[in-house]
Amino acid sequence: MALYYEAADILSSSFSRGSLRSRVYDSNTPLKSPPSLLYGLITGCAEWDVVLSEIIDNTGIISQEPKLTPLLAIFLVHDHLLSRRGIACPQNHPLRLAIERHKARLASELTKARLRRKCATLEDLRLHVSAQKRTFEKGFQQPRWVRINYLKTNLEEELRTTFATFAVCSTLGRLCGDTGTRKAYFRDPNIPDLLATNVPTKELVQTAAYEAGKILLQDKASCFPAHLILDSNPKLSLCANRADDADLIDGCAAPGNKSSHLASILAKKFNLAARPAPRKRVVFACERDPKRSKTLESMLDRAGAQGMVKVLAKQDFLALDPQGKRFSNVTHLLLDPSCSGSGILGREDLPTLVLPKDTRRRRDENFKVEDGNGTRNGIPKSSNKRKRDILPQELSEDTEVNTPPTTSSNIDTDRLQRLSNLQTRMLEHAFAFRNASIVTYSTCSIHAQENEVVVLRALNSTVARGRCWRLLRRGEQPDGLRVWPHRGDELDVEGTEGAVKEIWNAMTSEERSGFREACIRCRPGGEDGTIGFFVVGFVRDPKTVEELEDVGPGANGDMKEDEEEWNGFSADEDG
Repeated sequence: MALYYEAADILSSSFSRGSLRSRVYDSNTPLKSPPSLLYGLITGCAEWDVVLSEIIDNTGIISQEPKLTPLLAIFLVHDHLLSRRGIACPQNHPLRLAIERHKARLASELTKARLRRKCATLEDLRLHVSAQKRTFEKGFQQPRWVRINYLKTNLEEELRTTFATFAVCSTLGRLCGDTGTRKAYFRDPNIPDLLATNVPTKELVQTAAYEAGKILLQDKASCFPAHLILDSNPKLSLCANRADDADLIDGCAAPGNKSSHLASILAKKFNLAARPAPRKRVVFACERDPKRSKTLESMLDRAGAQGMVKVLAKQDFLALDPQGKRFSNVTHLLLDPSCSGSGILGREDLPTLVLPKDTRRRRDENFKVEDGNGTRNGIPKSSNKRKRDILPQELSEDTEVNTPPTTSSNIDTDRLQRLSNLQTRMLEHAFAFRNASIVTYSTCSIHAQENEVVVLRALNSTVARGRCWRLLRRGEQPDGLRVWPHRGDELDVEGTEGAVKEIWNAMTSEERSGFREACIRCRPGGEDGTIGFFVVGFVRDPKTVEELEDVGPGANGDMKEDEEEWNGFSADEDG
């Protein structure tokens, strides 16, 4: 019984904010129901909500059963018709009786719903509805990105097994424009060993390969930093620069996808699967937050990266000593610090359920998911229209919402400035590591203040100038990223701080062009199938690494008042 009420609470505004997974598995509110049951119930209803609402409306059970609300009815009818365990209530419980009084009519309406859609089986019906729900208004569905984990398998093996029955699409557009029910994949041309598929998250996480950590779910854009830092110009790469003992740092590592990606690339480069000898190289993964540190450790354990990645739990990257002996072999640093998260599609990752009608009231009071802009699921509070009338298509758990980019009217400029200050400070700290030769900086933000402006400020810092740091040029980037079309934005420096404006205005048109070309952007919700993202690389001329005297900020120091507190930013599996 508690299962259904708790599921309703999780989707309500009274519950803590965050993704569905964090609300269920990392909740500070004690839950009586097993998290796996709660998560399965909510995601199952998100997958079937269109059909369930249709069945409930056609039977009229809400108007006949006073104890039912639209949300409770969705949950209960789902378990009655579609769950093997049935309704999780005692046989004489009022909620169970309210549904079972209408079991014949409910079963009949399910059959009618299947036949109307010309589906022979319930599985065909599920696939049909799922395909429709993932389709955007323009007929373009966002793919699910699958990264092959070379710590446990290889691409050829997974194509032969996990994806053996999948159709192969020649273009991403063909994959994403296909609203049929066939399973298909597209091999990405920009990131090695990355596949796009039209299969929902719920199905992918049930595969043997996912459970074994052989495949990982990671947004394409999130794969750019590790590829950029390890596969760029050979003269700057780990393979050519002290390959046997060079170490790496992931300065803001949770939830762990980028750290495990680094380890996977290294495993492939050095054929570690065939040479299980002791590994000298280490990826140090820093995470300041205790809770996120546990998530990081769990993710790396599933990926099989424990032998290569050393988790520095509850460790603030800014507190590391860049001149310390422990990090004297560090040459590569990957930074993906706290940011506004403005590039993430459907940031809260909560399913938007299509609810049945409640003719007893004009306004449903049991399903309110409020955001910071005074809306419920994107619908203004003043609106009395049902969500079903407003949303042209319904969204399931794995569907990414095509959220418009944040506008100037709702940007917290003070917070952006604090974030920008912190991001700049972290870059300067990375530049100070004794033998650092390449650094990547990335955010899932669309704001120039967190991206191009931070890059300009960092490049003109004392430590960057003193140690000869420069941008990794487009021509030095890996082939797949070199051809990526979306580059840095032209800066509008009006209203920016004086130093940034002065630096930008002093640059020649050729220098500005080179600056923008070095920066890589991903556009959210477009036909590239990515979130909004920014990444850039910094390098030192190899000959200066040994020659120049180390210059930079101290290893420790208090956080400045105008800097954002660093608590990390979670994108769940895609971080």
